[in-house]
Amino acid sequence: MNLVGQVCSLSIAFHKGETTEEVMSLNCPYSQDEVTALRRFGEICEEIMSCRFVRDLPKQPHTFTIENLPDGTSRSRYPEYDKDDFLAFLTHFRKLVASKERTNIFSVVKIIGKYASDEERAALKRIRRLLVSEATNPPLQMAIGTPGNETSYTPHQVENIIFNAQVFHSDTDLQDDLRALIDFEPFTKLVFLRYASILVRQAWQISCVLKTRGHV
Repeated sequence: MNLVGQVCSLSIAFHKGETTEEVMSLNCPYSQDEVTALRRFGEICEEIMSCRFVRDLPKQPHTFTIENLPDGTSRSRYPEYDKDDFLAFLTHFRKLVASKERTNIFSVVKIIGKYASDEERAALKRIRRLLVSEATNPPLQMAIGTPGNETSYTPHQVENIIFNAQVFHSDTDLQDDLRALIDFEPFTKLVFLRYASILVRQAWQISCVLKTRGHV
């Protein structure tokens, strides 16, 4: 299981002869409301990167193995994640993906794109395509059920079920799906975390670019 994945590059454009300080002193193109949203987006990225779950994630193995023992039985090894740390991470992560949040990463990309150069807009489109692809059609597909009667779940669907049936709400229509995901642990978290780690690192890169430009 590869939790690294691909992240698109968003470079910082400087005009010939400009220094970093000169770029940072340029008039900010964003409205006050946009600046507020972008600043909060940066704060959320900082909170995510400093939370214990994210700090500990690189230290853990993320592989699932089944070992056949001499007595004919088998032993499985799989990653175990601290439940409280994972829930704390989700509280922050939700603010990057919830459609009604102004700090939703796609809303932030849209704000940046309004004032971006053609080259930057092309980079932002690549970022959007990557995140949509990872959420809806990832390289690692997950299907739960018996052969011929499987139900497929994308990371976006897993995210929706976790948020709306388990963590923040108790949507009765999603309870059967929630039970299926719980029964399929740890694969459920592995699939979700691959997508989440890519989105978080992409968000962090964007926040660093905004911070370097000095507009937020």
